[in-house]
Amino acid sequence: MSLAFAGLQRPDASGLPAEPPAAYALVALVPPRKPTADEAVRLKVTVGPLRDDLDVTIADAAGNVIGGISPFGSRARSLPGSSMLSLPTAANDGEPITLRVWVENATDGARRVPTKDELLSIELVYVRTQ
Repeated sequence: MSLAFAGLQRPDASGLPAEPPAAYALVALVPPRKPTADEAVRLKVTVGPLRDDLDVTIADAAGNVIGGISPFGSRARSLPGSSMLSLPTAANDGEPITLRVWVENATDGARRVPTKDELLSIELVYVRTQ
């Protein structure tokens, strides 16, 4: 997994950024192989303990939300946990996959880059479809 901070934008003619910096991390994943005819690629996302008002969101490179991680209950939020998310069909072509990942505050809607303690890992896994 490689994380890169997004949001560095070129200024417009006024010298100011065209829009506010993006508040997400870019994650690039390279599948080791193309899935077989009876397999699909899924995301296994492992998050660390999260405060009650925080959720982790995963989107594709264009910003289309794939899914979110919102542990339920005080025990679930106090321990690391893994979730499986389906990827769009196009992700099953064996090509590299770029994701946007952010933490969103449910109270005020503010988004930011996840810390290393909040986003522990994102990996591709192969599952049987038949």
